[in-house]
Parts: sequence; structure tokens; C-alpha cells
Amino acid sequence: MAVLRGRFLVATVSAACVDLAVKSAVITAVATGARHEVLPFVDIVRHTNAGIAFGLFQELGDFPRLFLHVSALVLAGVFAVLFLRRGANALAVGLVTGGAIGNSVERLVFGGVTDFVSVHWFGSESLRWPAFNMADVFITVGAAALVVDLLTARCSRG
Repeated sequence: MAVLRGRFLVATVSAACVDLAVKSAVITAVATGARHEVLPFVDIVRHTNAGIAFGLFQELGDFPRLFLHVSALVLAGVFAVLFLRRGANALAVGLVTGGAIGNSVERLVFGGVTDFVSVHWFGSESLRWPAFNMADVFITVGAAALVVDLLTARCSRG
């Protein structure tokens, strides 16, 4: 169990620190609203998202938004404890938790998160995914790894 906790802690702290460091670099290097093409289908942009996923609930007042953000952080903690007790993949749980912490710290300190990766279909404005950040990547990859682990565990049990 100590090894599991250690892996979880390293993954959590690493994900949160990488996320916050990259966001800080983007804030320093990229002007708000600027767009820099990295690949024909990926741009680096700088956008502040005061809401939650995909910018939902940006129009809420400060207190309801704060309540949502704190609730999300508490749920991430509960999620981590429950999954780790069941022997889930500590790296995957750590990525999800670290991503949640990275976004929550930025929301609580600055009132929103910095999104900076914009993926689109070769320049199309109508086929553009909402901008996202490293925390979103960590959460998505960690959650996908947990789903794969759950599915492979079920398949192996028959």
C-alpha cells in the first residue's frame, strides 16, 4: 500500500506542478487572444475560462462558481480515496487528481483557468475543439486509463 500511495503522490504532485508551470509560461509568453500555429491543426492560444468544462456556467455569480469549484476538488479527493482503496492504477488516479488540483488552484487564485491548446480541422473555425490545458489532458488520460483498467479486469474475470 505504501508503494501505491507513493506512486499516487508523485503522479498527483507532478501533474499539478507541470500544469501550473506550463500555464505560467503561456501567460508570460502569449498575449490574450493571440494565436500561434504549431501544426496545421493545432494552435497555441491564450484564453481564460471562468466556468467549468467547455466554459459552462461562466455566467454564474462568484459564490455559485466557487461552490462548484470547491465541490469538484472535494469530489476529486473522494474519488482518489475510493479508487486507491480498491487497488486502482495509482498513476491514473494521480493524473486525474493532479489535473483537478492544478485547475482548482488556478480557479481559486485567479478566478478562472488558462486554456491554451486549440485543436481544429486544418484551419476550420466551425470544426474547432474548445481550447484546453495540461490539467484537462491529465484528467482525460487518467480517466481513460482507469476505464481501460476496469474493462480489462472485467474481461479477465470472465
